[in-house]
Amino acid sequence: MEVVDVDTFLNKSLFYHILTNNLGWPWVETHFILRTYCINCKTNAVYFHDRPWHIVADMNEPEHLIHFLKNPEFWCFKGEYLMYDHYPLDECDFCT
Repeated sequence: MEVVDVDTFLNKSLFYHILTNNLGWPWVETHFILRTYCINCKTNAVYFHDRPWHIVADMNEPEHLIHFLKNPEFWCFKGEYLMYDHYPLDECDFCT
């Protein structure tokens, strides 16, 4: 299975590409930490109950990718970029 390059900013197109081409994610457990602003349009990332500070997901499970895609609160309101930085467990500042 081909593994996706996750050393980039995540967007909806990449998530769709992973789903439709059955690409693998390099980490078993991925930690997402809310950014302070969108990397594309610089809109501030507002914390609210539907947009948590920290998310842990197995991105090799299609239902987790679909969950991200179906929930607009995870994405910038003005574009298609994820409002979270992503890390493996050993690099997550929230957990260490």
